Amino acid sequence: MSSREIARRLGDVSDRVVRYRIRRLIDNQVVLFVVSPFAVGYPVMADIVIEVVPWKLEEVAAAAAKLPPVTYVSTACSSRHVSVEVNAVDEDEVVAFVNEQLRDLDGVLKVETLLISHLVKDVADWEIPERTG
Repeated sequence: MSSREIARRLGDVSDRVVRYRIRRLIDNQVVLFVVSPFAVGYPVMADIVIEVVPWKLEEVAAAAAKLPPVTYVSTACSSRHVSVEVNAVDEDEVVAFVNEQLRDLDGVLKVETLLISHLVKDVADWEIPERTG
């Protein structure tokens, strides 16, 4: 929908104000654009859990985040695990990624790979919950 159409539907707002507000939402990372990996040729998704020595947790997470097939990286409080998500063209690409890139990161103890067979809910598929109390 164009900014002009949004402004028309809102009523007392110009399309210039709509464009400015959309830009501000994007700049403040309130709104993100998500591309479906399946639609652009990456039909294989894998969740990878990396066990690391505790003092290397942030270093391994930062290094993993820089690797090209990685789309998501997280760590948990009081944990020595890094969670990574990758998209690939096939299972061999996932195996090569784990064997040739992840295992060489300093501090990695163990890598567990889970190939995703069915994605039930994705990052872009949620609603803002109503707050109570």
